[in-house]
Amino acid sequence: NARIALEDFALKSLEYEFDKTSLGEASSDDLYYIGEEYKRVTIEGLSAEQLVDIILTRPKVTLLKSHRDTGFTASYKFKPLANIVFTRDQQITTRRGIVLGRLASEQRAHEVDVMQFCFNKLNVEIAARIPAPG
Repeated sequence: NARIALEDFALKSLEYEFDKTSLGEASSDDLYYIGEEYKRVTIEGLSAEQLVDIILTRPKVTLLKSHRDTGFTASYKFKPLANIVFTRDQQITTRRGIVLGRLASEQRAHEVDVMQFCFNKLNVEIAARIPAPG
């Protein structure tokens, strides 16, 4: 199912954590909010467009304990795939098919995963993928 595959990819792109100062104060109930189950519930409620946004922006949500309202405040950091518009960089096409590269920059490394996901959804055969260290 394409929807489930998109959700699974978005799950890998979304990160939750507790602020280091709050981790010691976190109860077992609080830890639910940085766990895989909570991420799954959150992801399942999003539209396909929102899932793609998560994949492309790679957010990290940091929770800080608060004694007001929901019990947490959140801050957000993004590691966007800003260069994915250059879709020629992640792969080459050979007579035998597509060969996915390994981009050296950590910021760009996840672009190859996105392109592989897209090629798989289009049923385009991938001949090879360059492994680390590349």
